[in-house]
Amino acid sequence: MFLIKPYLKKAYVWVKNHWYVPIGALLALVTWFFYRQKSVAIVDNLKQTREHHKKEIEVINSIHEEQIAERDKAVDSFLDKEEKLEIENRKKIEDSIDEYTQRKEEIKKKEIHDIAEELLRFSKERKK
Repeated sequence: MFLIKPYLKKAYVWVKNHWYVPIGALLALVTWFFYRQKSVAIVDNLKQTREHHKKEIEVINSIHEEQIAERDKAVDSFLDKEEKLEIENRKKIEDSIDEYTQRKEEIKKKEIHDIAEELLRFSKERKK
């Protein structure tokens, strides 16, 4: 008895400070005893849930890939249209610059022609 008494005191102090460990072990043992038949069903349910989750993830990933493909297609289409518009605008600008230079030359020619006519008229008036 003298050998057991110090061990029991130490055990009592340990249980007093760590009471949640034996209670948790006891609850786990009781739970296992009452639900051991249902554990197979619970494991099967967890497996089915995991498979269902994987299928959902695959569907989500495929939808996401389709959306990315559509977005890329729309971006490519937009860039193509933008490039075509830019080419057309450059052509219009070049055409308008060419037209401007032609008109400028025509105006210079007309001005020179008008100045020459005025000089002729002026010289005719002086001669009279």
